[in-house]
Order: sequence, then C-alpha cells, then structure tokens
Amino acid sequence: MDRRLAFRIPCDQPATVFDLRTSAEPFPATLRDHSQRGARLLVPHYLPPHTPVRLDVAGMMFLGDVCYCHQEPDGFAVGVTFEHAVLECAALARLLERLNQEQPDSTPAVTLPES
Repeated sequence: MDRRLAFRIPCDQPATVFDLRTSAEPFPATLRDHSQRGARLLVPHYLPPHTPVRLDVAGMMFLGDVCYCHQEPDGFAVGVTFEHAVLECAALARLLERLNQEQPDSTPAVTLPES
C-alpha cells in the first residue's frame, strides 16, 4: 500500500541539485517523479538522509531535505521532501535585476536558476 499523501506525477526532467551542507559545486540530476510535497531524483552520488538540498528544475527552485537515498544501476535514487518552493523564478529574477539597477553598488545575495 502506498502511504503517500499526494499523487506522484512521473517525468524525466533534467535538474540541478545543490548540497546545502557544503559549498561544493551543484551537480546534475534527473527528476523522475514529483508531487506537491516532494520528488524522486536520480543523482550521480550518495546523499545522506536529512541533507538539506536545493533543487532547480524548469525555472523553479525547491528547498527540502533528503528522506532516503539508495543505489540503483544507473546512480542513486533520492527522495526529497519539499519545505519551500519558488515557482516564478523568472519574475523574481526580473525584480532582483530592477532592484540591482536602482542600487548598482550592492551585490545580489541570491542567485536564481536559469529559465
């Protein structure tokens, strides 16, 4: 019996993962399915449960925690439970650009995913 509270939507979407515990470079992933509450990814290396991550996919940014990670033949399957989402990154990027033009000496504190 599936105990999930939200319906999963299968997909095969390229994504980028940021391990928020470290300053390591982000790495590629494949979004395998998603719901309002989380996602399943295929990543190239192990991520321990409870690792905070940022997931950038299709112009959206999700923050969450790894809930499981197990090896599969083509990488590691990772479950992520979402805590926060920014769905309109392009609009937010335009706003940040306008604010930066008004205060050109300030350094932007946030980088957003490419649309």
